[in-house]
Amino acid sequence: PESAEYVELTVDEIINGSDTYRVTGILNIIFNYLHTMRLEYDVEQALRRQLMLIKKRASGKLCTLASWMRNYVQSHPDYAQDSVVPQSVNYDLLRTMNDIEEGRVAAPELLG
Repeated sequence: PESAEYVELTVDEIINGSDTYRVTGILNIIFNYLHTMRLEYDVEQALRRQLMLIKKRASGKLCTLASWMRNYVQSHPDYAQDSVVPQSVNYDLLRTMNDIEEGRVAAPELLG
C-alpha cells in the first residue's frame, strides 16, 4: 500500500533483529519455533549450533568463507598482490580447507 513504511536494514538486522527498528529477526522467530517443537535433544542442539553459526556470521563476529579465503590468499607468501593467484596458493588454500574440514587445523575465525 501507499502508506506502508519501509526501512533499509543490514543483513545483521534482518537475521538477528533490531531494537532500533523493532524488528524481531528471522533467527529469533526460528529459535522461538524450535522451542515449541518436540525435537530430540541432540537434533535440537545440532540445529541450534548451525543457527548460531549463521547468527555470528550475520553479525560479523565470524568471517564468511569468502572473506576467509580472500584473507588467506592475500596473506600467502607466494601471492604477489597482483590479482593473479598462483597454483601454489590455490593448492595450499584447498589443502588448508580440507585440513579444517577434517579437524586437523583449527579455524576459530571461520567456525567459532
